Amino acid sequence: MLVEVLKALAVTYRLWHAKHRLISTLLLAVATLVVLQIAWSVFWWITAFASPGRQRHAVAGRVTWQGQPLANGIISFRPLDDQPFDSGAVVQQGSFKIPPDKGLTPGPYLVRIHASIADPSLPPPAAGERDMRSGIEILPSKYNTDSELKAEIGRWGRTIVSFDLRP
Repeated sequence: MLVEVLKALAVTYRLWHAKHRLISTLLLAVATLVVLQIAWSVFWWITAFASPGRQRHAVAGRVTWQGQPLANGIISFRPLDDQPFDSGAVVQQGSFKIPPDKGLTPGPYLVRIHASIADPSLPPPAAGERDMRSGIEILPSKYNTDSELKAEIGRWGRTIVSFDLRP
């Protein structure tokens, strides 16, 4: 049945084309451009959205320590599967942001959070000098060296993760 319909359409087109060659040629050119545009759009969609597994996504969030925003620290995300990137950010006043160009690909990550204070047994820096004193880690090792924290980075767009750390 489909073959007969296509044959009928072909005959109709040939008869119409014989009478209206210019319009027929223009319509064929427009139809070709439309098909090419649709094909390009589908190709772009497949490469950009249907397989977002390797696209980097912005990651942001909050970190609190004993119910208060963590004043200063460092957060890092280490891949647990086959994600190609790890990343991290500085935590300031309990917030951190990783921009898309330094972001993470979808999947599970091991999270480590470090926060330290200057060693009070060392003398403070002289006026105008940078504070280069070694720090004392204030967070338990279960949040950094022996981290138990995990985060899942989603497949679409920006991911927000937050951690409420307790002793």
